[in-house]
Amino acid sequence: MSLIDSFARSALAGPDKIALITERSQLSFADLLQLVQIFDGKLAAQGLSSGQTVVLEARRAEFAITMALVASLRGYCLSLVRPELMQAAGQEFDLVLSDQERSADPRYLTIMPDWFAMMGAQPQTDFRDQGGAARFIFGSSGSTGRAKLICSEEADREETMRQTHPLPGVDISTRRYLSTLPPSNGMGLNSYLWVLINGGSAVALDPQSPSLLPYIDLYRVDTIGSTPGMIPKLLREANAAQYLSGVRDVRFGGALSSAELLDAFSKICPARLHFGYGAAEIGTCFHAQYDPATPPEMGYVGRPARSDLEVAFFDEGGVRREEASEGLIGLRLAGAAARQYLGDTSQAVDSGSGFRDGYFLPGDFMRRENDDFFLIGRTKNIINFSGNKVSLETIQQLLEAAFPDTSFAPLVDSGADGLERIFLIYSGSSEHDTGQITALFEQAFRGIEISRLLRLDALPMTESGKVDFEALREAHLGRGAG
Repeated sequence: MSLIDSFARSALAGPDKIALITERSQLSFADLLQLVQIFDGKLAAQGLSSGQTVVLEARRAEFAITMALVASLRGYCLSLVRPELMQAAGQEFDLVLSDQERSADPRYLTIMPDWFAMMGAQPQTDFRDQGGAARFIFGSSGSTGRAKLICSEEADREETMRQTHPLPGVDISTRRYLSTLPPSNGMGLNSYLWVLINGGSAVALDPQSPSLLPYIDLYRVDTIGSTPGMIPKLLREANAAQYLSGVRDVRFGGALSSAELLDAFSKICPARLHFGYGAAEIGTCFHAQYDPATPPEMGYVGRPARSDLEVAFFDEGGVRREEASEGLIGLRLAGAAARQYLGDTSQAVDSGSGFRDGYFLPGDFMRRENDDFFLIGRTKNIINFSGNKVSLETIQQLLEAAFPDTSFAPLVDSGADGLERIFLIYSGSSEHDTGQITALFEQAFRGIEISRLLRLDALPMTESGKVDFEALREAHLGRGAG
């Protein structure tokens, strides 16, 4: 089996069924197969062959899905990471497929409007029993909040889809599924492909869409995949309950879904609520279903989401603690090839995170009670807002570059809803406006919110001359570094 084979079989069962709806187009299963045929011909004409790498520099969902299927068909390595990030990681590529004419470089191929005029102009090829040797490169914020590249084999992607059912008990072939994750995100693309190869319909919105509620109504969406950070936005929307009345299942992932958030959302949406924990490096690891009669304990992330998941605990030095039921969590898939970040020759990023002995250490402390797992802390000075991890040092450096007369100390502020936001403390000659800082964040750290802005006469310093973050946490958040 392969991705293209599985999709072709779903298309054969319902060629005229709507497969993908975007804000620009509505495509049937047969339409997507036509796009696969067209894109395949265009890449072949460029001389691209099996094993070569093509970078997709176009963020539209139909292009990402089509290219994933073409990669499966021809054994290409498909990268959804920008060319400059590939180069920074020392990764070579053979072709860039873009929806913008931006380079005279012969390695760039532009997706042109006349490609779509070819749809239906040629007999449809039977893609069953073909493909299966693709590789995929995605970006991740890693376990330290710094961008990393991950490469996975097609067989791993397929096994993840087979093993991990994001919505247990749901027949997705009867559903219309909307995801707020972009297709350039590894877990986002996986969710779209999972829906399609199982015969369901997917709805993909532009990341810049101001609200998803009108589209839920317009496209008769009954199933949603999103992040906990979306909940406060929906709670603030007028008539949200009216738009959500027909939704039957919602899954939240990417960050911790607190009982407070889930309870608030359950009051405006009658759907079954699913939540869990995972990472781009390994996929979904734990899942659970919210029951308002018995709300989950603080930090609860669920039970193992797949039978081949192996869990171990490590100390802060990265040494495995046999028989432990608490510590730094390590996750790996039984029988899967050992994974590593591209361009990283070390086995682990550092002692408390990265890859070690085949396990991925996301830098989180967890506790196990029988089959249940709880998130109890983190080793890193990073913020995780709905799956977007950014190091506090990166935030500090960007702010001080933008405002050179000011010293900044960003802290992670966990609210009553369990979501992480930035509490920004600074010292400088002038007062800074929250709107100014927010505009900068919107550009550089989309989705991360500022909870508070505080100006001090001076920031506390350690003996070594660095900002004393622990003292700031104690003074302004009431807790230390742990």
